[in-house]
Amino acid sequence: MATTTYEASYKKYFGNRFENISKNSSDEEIRHLYDKWAADYDKENAKAGSCYRKPLAECLDAALKEAFPNTLKDQLKILDAGAGTGMTGIELHKLGYTDIHALDISQEMLNIAKEKGVPYKRFVCTPLTEQSIEEFETGEFDALISAGVLVKAHVRPAAFVEIIRMVKTGGLVCFSLRYNEVDDYKPKMTELEKAGIWEKLSSKKISYFESKDLPSDAFGFVYKENAAAGGCFNKPVAECLDSTVHQVFPNAPKDQLKILDAGAGTGLTGFELHKLGYTNIDALDISQEMLNVAKEKGVYRRYVC
Repeated sequence: MATTTYEASYKKYFGNRFENISKNSSDEEIRHLYDKWAADYDKENAKAGSCYRKPLAECLDAALKEAFPNTLKDQLKILDAGAGTGMTGIELHKLGYTDIHALDISQEMLNIAKEKGVPYKRFVCTPLTEQSIEEFETGEFDALISAGVLVKAHVRPAAFVEIIRMVKTGGLVCFSLRYNEVDDYKPKMTELEKAGIWEKLSSKKISYFESKDLPSDAFGFVYKENAAAGGCFNKPVAECLDSTVHQVFPNAPKDQLKILDAGAGTGLTGFELHKLGYTNIDALDISQEMLNVAKEKGVYRRYVC
């Protein structure tokens, strides 16, 4: 099937905002883009007929009813990752969710959300990457939604590691992908599923833009987070080390502690350590092939075979 770039149409509605943005763009470049765009963001999206946030919120709503049938909506804690001016937060609130928290790379976008009175409990300004976000605890949220954010020039596939860290075991991760970018994220999505770290609950076509000269559809995905794959020992081992580290190094930030995962294998224990906030981890294993799989998780600094 032929791929349409829609480049001319995007310029028609959004001007040259994306002209200098590529998959190699820095977080600072992305932040600058959205800070400058914030005041006109809602208006330009309305003109273009942007319409994916409501169906994606409905996807999450349906999945939450299945996953937490006995929990009231106002008791479910949700992170809107890439909240922007609050469009997705508004849709979630319409569906009855009230414990919603906003994360975005642009403070100006979050300021607009505040001015609009979008009922977020917290506004956190930081990029969504593979690095641990210190404002959010491991397993803090029942669900995370990311609408129109996982775009290869904005958020890289490695960020799935941090996305999963912030969601509790049994919690849900809901996100959209453009049709022409699914293949950029699919290897990481599949690798995490094969490792048993999450399982796909649904993938469906959702409306994207109403304007005839822009893509009409995108994909909406919902995943359920599982315990670490292959057995149940990786997580408690990591938690045991974490508890001991707190006692031995009570004043040391986790990202300053250097840890060697000896016998790292495919990185399951390293993944659990990363979820707990440790980022300076090295891997040692007898098998290069095992380490090659671990590299895809993106949690180690060095790999020694």
